[in-house]
Amino acid sequence: MKMGIDIDQTIITNKSKSYAFSNKFFPIKVSYKKLKYEIVDKSKVNKSNLILRLVLKLLNLDDVKHYSEIADSCSIIRQLYNEGNEIFLISSRPNWHGLTNAVLTWCEQNNLSFTHLVVNCNDKIKFCNEYDIDVLVDNSLRICKYANKSDIDSICLKNAKKHKSHDNIFFAVNWQTIYEHIKDNLFDIKPL
Repeated sequence: MKMGIDIDQTIITNKSKSYAFSNKFFPIKVSYKKLKYEIVDKSKVNKSNLILRLVLKLLNLDDVKHYSEIADSCSIIRQLYNEGNEIFLISSRPNWHGLTNAVLTWCEQNNLSFTHLVVNCNDKIKFCNEYDIDVLVDNSLRICKYANKSDIDSICLKNAKKHKSHDNIFFAVNWQTIYEHIKDNLFDIKPL
């Protein structure tokens, strides 16, 4: 099975200004014209210009100590990966050397296994359709709704007590419930 998983607020929380900074100054712009994304080659991380690298350093936006794992996300994703699933970590984060390096470093430090890191993605649903993603895990209800309209099973990581299931979106309160839902309901989709 191919899984698309959002990074920010789904796998990690950001305890720095990075999340607010990037969302304020570089808001997500959904483009209905042309899909734009970059699949990161871990050995060739994009070098940002000098001024941008200095800004990232100054604001500590490239420091992994500001990231913390959402409970059990790494172990569950690693387990899904080890079971033969393709894991696409998908983010609208820009492909800036410091930010991308911080994600890669954090994933390595936390032994997070994945197949592809996709950054600078302006439309997760178009990307999922282009790569035949079966399941999308995201913290955005809006994105999960669009995924379901495109026949992509979606799991929304939110406070499940506040949300009732609608539009066939599965609401999960934690990664253990995500894993159980996938095993019980979705694993027969397209096993590898």
